[in-house]
Amino acid sequence: MIARRPIRHPARVESVANLFAQRVSSELERAGSSAGNWRRLDSPAELAPGPDQAGADVAGNNRAELTISALSLCFSVSHDEEYIELRALHPGGTIDLKARAHHYVLLLLARIRLASRALPPDEQGWVHQEVLLNQMRTDTSRLYIDIYRVRRQLAAAGVHDAGNIIERRPGTRRLRLGVARLEIHEIPDAVP
Repeated sequence: MIARRPIRHPARVESVANLFAQRVSSELERAGSSAGNWRRLDSPAELAPGPDQAGADVAGNNRAELTISALSLCFSVSHDEEYIELRALHPGGTIDLKARAHHYVLLLLARIRLASRALPPDEQGWVHQEVLLNQMRTDTSRLYIDIYRVRRQLAAAGVHDAGNIIERRPGTRRLRLGVARLEIHEIPDAVP
């Protein structure tokens, strides 16, 4: 229960919450690798369309599914990386995903994928989770929250397999961006 008074020892509460978050993330990772079905963890049920929803719009007309493989991501980034705007381009148009803090993880993964273009496509962009956490200067729980928000935003925009925006290699703690077509543009500094 959350108290209505200020917490007397916030460091203790934060310590316990961090331990709990680490335990949950390790259990999720262990369950994913031991079950042999890591996609189950990557694609929560609420993000995947049901069989009656796939390929149908509100009026019930059939249309092609918008999927991760059809997207190109275009980042517009400020010099200090405090502002990251994202657009998802697809054959039918553009999805403006606006500027969001959780796009930072996608930006880092996009840079890693672009830097490894010389490798075969199946080997491009893979990074160990700990390396990504160090680059983000954050912890596992924050990473998982950002990934959840990205997936949720894409699902709300109509991407049927939004869970595939981040790919994972089972048992390795390696992940990568699920989109290969990427552009990163720096936004020029404003003139005073």
